[in-house]
Amino acid sequence: MLPLTDPLAHARGPVRLEDLAGRDWVRFEEGHGLSDHAAEACRLAGFTPRGVVETAQVEAAARLAAAGVGPALLPHKNVPPDLTGHVRRLEPPVVWRVCAFVCERAFPPLAAAFADVLDEGPWLRRPPADARELTP
Repeated sequence: MLPLTDPLAHARGPVRLEDLAGRDWVRFEEGHGLSDHAAEACRLAGFTPRGVVETAQVEAAARLAAAGVGPALLPHKNVPPDLTGHVRRLEPPVVWRVCAFVCERAFPPLAAAFADVLDEGPWLRRPPADARELTP
């Protein structure tokens, strides 16, 4: 997510994460599931994001970025529909694997339904060859 006032907000094509290195960032609070992913993605791009504000809410991060606070790195599927104009895809894309484990022979019904939703999702099943894959 980029503020519309960011110089790269209206550039053609995807944005390189390293091109956002000097910005003030909207970051996730330590311990948030996306905090480590965002920090690792930026590390792989050669920088540590300079946080200007932190939040524990994904939608708040998107809205703060859209309001002009600074870029925020979040999954495309978490972007509120009214903010899709602020989305910029990354080149190379940042991906991570999602795994599910069960201690029994099969998933309980609710967990099985969730796994089905993940399996049927519109996201890529195989990351592009140039993707930056984050490790757990």
